Amino acid sequence: MATASTTAGTAVASGVFSPTLLELGVSALAGAAMIHAGATVLDHLPHGSFFHATGGSVNMQIHERLKLMPYETLVGLAITFISTLMFGFFGFAG
Repeated sequence: MATASTTAGTAVASGVFSPTLLELGVSALAGAAMIHAGATVLDHLPHGSFFHATGGSVNMQIHERLKLMPYETLVGLAITFISTLMFGFFGFAG
């Protein structure tokens, strides 16, 4: 299933990956944090709701909004990487 919503993407990913994460000993909170961080990375793309909400809130034109994608991608990947380290490798939150 493909989805452009962070909420829907997180729900789908948690349904798919939660048995594996729990089986590997990852706590529910840690798994949720990692899945949400990953879903947020995709939401800044043009099909995601954050893309349009953030651009529209400041009356930004689509071509201006597209220029920010590389920066948002780096920020999102950093959030995902740090979340995976904190919760997946270092075992914070259980």
